[in-house]
Amino acid sequence: MNKKNYSVLSNLKYSLGFFVFYMKKSTLFIGVMDIVIGVAIPFVSVFIPSIAIYYLTGDFDVITSIIVIISSIVIFQLISILSVKLEKTFSGKLFIFRLHFTKEYSDHIIDMDYEAMESTQGRKQCANGLEMVYMGNEDGIEAYLRYFFGVVKNLLGLVISIIITYTLHPLIVVFLILSSVGVIYFNDQFHKFNVENEDFNAAYYARNQYLEKTSIDPKNIKDIKLYSMQKWIASLYERLINDRKKYIDIYFNIMFKSTQFTLVSTFLKDIIVYLYLIYCLIQNTIDVPYFIMYVGVISTLSNWLIEVFNNYKEFIRNDIVISNFRNFKQYGKPLKSNGKSLLKNEAHSITLENVSFKYSDNDKYSIDNLSLEIKKGEKLAIVGANGAGKTTLVKLICGLYTPTKGRILIDGIDCATLCKDQIFKEFSVVFQDEVIFAFDVESNVTGNIESKTDYIKLEQALKQAGIYDKIESLPNNIKQNMTKRIYEDGVEFSGGESSKLMLARALYNDAPVMILDEPTSALDPIAESILYESYNQLIENKTSIFISHRLSSTRFCDRIILLGDGAILEIGTHEQLMNKGGAYHNMFDIQSHYYKKSEVKNND
Repeated sequence: MNKKNYSVLSNLKYSLGFFVFYMKKSTLFIGVMDIVIGVAIPFVSVFIPSIAIYYLTGDFDVITSIIVIISSIVIFQLISILSVKLEKTFSGKLFIFRLHFTKEYSDHIIDMDYEAMESTQGRKQCANGLEMVYMGNEDGIEAYLRYFFGVVKNLLGLVISIIITYTLHPLIVVFLILSSVGVIYFNDQFHKFNVENEDFNAAYYARNQYLEKTSIDPKNIKDIKLYSMQKWIASLYERLINDRKKYIDIYFNIMFKSTQFTLVSTFLKDIIVYLYLIYCLIQNTIDVPYFIMYVGVISTLSNWLIEVFNNYKEFIRNDIVISNFRNFKQYGKPLKSNGKSLLKNEAHSITLENVSFKYSDNDKYSIDNLSLEIKKGEKLAIVGANGAGKTTLVKLICGLYTPTKGRILIDGIDCATLCKDQIFKEFSVVFQDEVIFAFDVESNVTGNIESKTDYIKLEQALKQAGIYDKIESLPNNIKQNMTKRIYEDGVEFSGGESSKLMLARALYNDAPVMILDEPTSALDPIAESILYESYNQLIENKTSIFISHRLSSTRFCDRIILLGDGAILEIGTHEQLMNKGGAYHNMFDIQSHYYKKSEVKNND
């Protein structure tokens, strides 16, 4: 994927467009009012003392002076209260907007092509997307808009301060800007140091958290104690502390220099400005109220300038995050179909023509020039050692992967002409790594919390998978929450129970093609064989693919494929392959010998 560089203006339009979409124009108005009031507050606070001196020293009666002064103070307090209200409200709206924007991230993650997401580049893109919404208030879309409004506010305040100061003397403006350059430089050095050490800090916190979790996890304590690892863990902590100490020493040294320069610079600036104002006062070019006003305005000018720089720097830093997110949104978009459609709800034939596949970050083919025809209603077993390419082949067949070379056809229709969602509907797949979601049992099995559940079909699927009695024993039956990741009353299943629940999900889905990718690896060989045999009776009129490294479990299949290094080594029925006396026969003998030895040991 070619990374696209987006302009600041394009990113700003993109972000504000989504902000208005999620938060409405009224929220944008609150942000504008926050800018206006935020700029007004410092100037009002500067003008009030000048107004007070003007009325107290001028030819005004006491009552009028008191009324004006008190009115000014009341107005200032009201504006201050409004300013705080607007600032807090707008900050809250930005936070809520970030929460809304997480939908943009999660929607694309769910919609993203599986093969693209699984690649190294895909993981990087997902990390970029994550930074946009999940890295806190100072990174991503929330910080981007907050710093943009900050730039506008401080820039507006700076312009007003410059205009007012210019009326005193143009050179004062030049002097104040130049005196702020050094402060900006040191602040920038401090910022660069933090940016340069982001990876160091991230690594430190990751290692520190790992050690902390490792040393307090009850599962690890037994090994730590039995193998006397306490000193080793303590030495790792000490090494981390020493590395951190070096960083902290440099950090505070830079911060001290920055603070020292700022104090000296401010002192010299104040001395020069005050001497000039006193000179103007003595020369009667300004009077006391204006003296006080200029003192206040000049004191804010440098602050406005420094804040413009700081906000702009953070705005630009987050502008890169926005660009990365937009590239993430364009990455891995699933291909659209060209109008062809699948199929009726019946068993399919599946044809692989010279299919090869390799991962984007690997030069070696995982599947190499494989051709295969799976007939309608056929029960096919794919066996082979670990790493033979069995799971990769399954992901190709069900559309999760796209062939690097060759093509896959379903009922003669090239899968490349179909959208992925259309293909997915034709398959019920149970992978070896079970995924139980933090939903209730019903939602885990039916797979769609928005659709209406067929409870008769659900009960049948649970019974067929052999997990019905377990579900009935739960406090809330099918409404029982699963896992403790979200719910305190969540139930954790054993490996075998989880496998059966996943089988129930596949049965309930009732797709024309059923694939079992070693979902029973948590079961013993005998239990697996019994389950597969019973499962065989439940999939009449379906095309079925069974994957296992245990050869005895798949004897009931119409054909068996022995896969090795991504290619078909042997193919045939169990009897044919055994009579052939090849690799399958040897592997079967080895496994059956091993299980016989295990049985003898268990009987002993």
